[in-house]
Amino acid sequence: MAPLIFNQGINTANARLLSSSWAEAYISYARTLSDNEFGRLNAGITVKLSKGISGAYTHIGNVDFSQGVQNGAPVYNITSANIVYGYSANYDHWQKSNSTSQNINNLFGFAEGGASVDAGIEYLIKPQGTSSFNEEEDYYDYDWKLGLSLLDIGGNQYKYGTQSHIIFNVKTNISGQTLDKKFDSTIRSVKQFNDSLATLINGDQAGGKFTVLNPTRLVANVDHYLTGNFYINAELSINIPLSSVKKSYLQVKEINLLTVTPRWETKRFGFYLPIQYNNQNQFWIGGAFKAGPLLLGFHNFANLFSKTSVQNGGGYIALVFRAPKGTNGKTDKRLNCPKPVW
Repeated sequence: MAPLIFNQGINTANARLLSSSWAEAYISYARTLSDNEFGRLNAGITVKLSKGISGAYTHIGNVDFSQGVQNGAPVYNITSANIVYGYSANYDHWQKSNSTSQNINNLFGFAEGGASVDAGIEYLIKPQGTSSFNEEEDYYDYDWKLGLSLLDIGGNQYKYGTQSHIIFNVKTNISGQTLDKKFDSTIRSVKQFNDSLATLINGDQAGGKFTVLNPTRLVANVDHYLTGNFYINAELSINIPLSSVKKSYLQVKEINLLTVTPRWETKRFGFYLPIQYNNQNQFWIGGAFKAGPLLLGFHNFANLFSKTSVQNGGGYIALVFRAPKGTNGKTDKRLNCPKPVW
């Protein structure tokens, strides 16, 4: 009885799980709106076309339990449940008999499309009373850079996989012991899981498509030049729940909340030390390195040294190519702090 005591008092269970991964290509346009001796105001927009590589979700709602006693031990029976679980259909084309390259081609080839937009403005406060006698370098100098942007307005569409399912209700006398017998270690696939589940529930296959909105958010950014090639950047990110307006859509959320990033940066090289407090009340210290177009980094160094657990996050790698000319034909010698998805 002691191992089950934590279940007492729990009569209803609910849970939501959601994952969305995509590949994207984008094009950006920016221009200067105003420019004077004190500062410069820029605005820009980015349009992104994407492929939804992996989508999956589970909604578990109104799972009700009743408690009884059998042979002196507590027994729990499921009396009702509303459950939906779905995954993207391109996984149906991932077969053990295929080569790895063929499976990867199928994963992309059978993916559905998506689109999103970023838009923002920034104001650069120019340094006063200093000059390098190089007009091109001076053009991009600043003491402070203040930015406000709306990111990832859009989403990705996924076709339901063949084993996606909707559960309307459960049959009678479904106990914990019954579940243990039905879902034992012999189940090796979603199809086998569904076959066992079919004897316990009234449900149907989920069909059609589902849409997962990107983590739309409002981002305020402040960048300050310190000395030499040293800068410090602070960023506040606020999630915008667009799925509350479009009820039939799902939406993933950005984990970022507040990030402070000191950095050393030149045109070709850069070292970054992002210090972050996120929406899950976690404190992370990461790092990144830039060499030419290559950007490589980790979200949380603690994951590299922990042998027992991983606090979400991971790593990232990117190749960033920039147009050789900036506004008024000038070459940008100072690059912005990188904006990976933390």
